[in-house]
Amino acid sequence: FTNSEVGGTSTFYHKKTLYDPMLASAIQKNLLKQTELNDRRTNESNFYVVKNTKMPAVLIELAFISNPKEENLLNSTKFQGKVSDGIITGLKEFFESASKIRGEKNAK
Repeated sequence: FTNSEVGGTSTFYHKKTLYDPMLASAIQKNLLKQTELNDRRTNESNFYVVKNTKMPAVLIELAFISNPKEENLLNSTKFQGKVSDGIITGLKEFFESASKIRGEKNAK
């Protein structure tokens, strides 16, 4: 990125089902809680890796290596642990919510 002051976290998805934005939102929310980086939001995209799957998928832009502060964070094992925790918590939250929705659909 050309501007070294730009930074933050964003999560990209392609809306194939209601689960895609739900997954992106859960992961983004929990990454922000853990890392306290700037919120660059969830964004719908046509990236191949999220568009051409049958399952919900996201692409996470954790931070900017063009931003010296964020580059240092990305090299920190402490920060990497926070990122892992945020992703794991986001996945757990997503699966809990998705299973409730599936349960409601099956009950009908």
